[in-house]
Amino acid sequence: SCVAAPLVLLATLAQPVDWRSLDGRAVHTVILLISPTPQQHLQVLSRLAFLLREPRFVAALEQQLAAAAISDLAAELEPPA
Repeated sequence: SCVAAPLVLLATLAQPVDWRSLDGRAVHTVILLISPTPQQHLQVLSRLAFLLREPRFVAALEQQLAAAAISDLAAELEPPA
């Protein structure tokens, strides 16, 4: 595998892009997920899907908060394991 642990990269776009999203809104953030195994990929994808339903998390992405602030918010919002 190319990585030992899952890696999530958030890229904020200088200009939103019309990516024909389901909600019709322009895309402002691109998320890249790289995982060593399909199982880990699905686990992280599930956690991301949960976070992307949280208005506070989406607002943090839209406001292009610092990576540490987004990471802290993600940790705060995630349900206990």
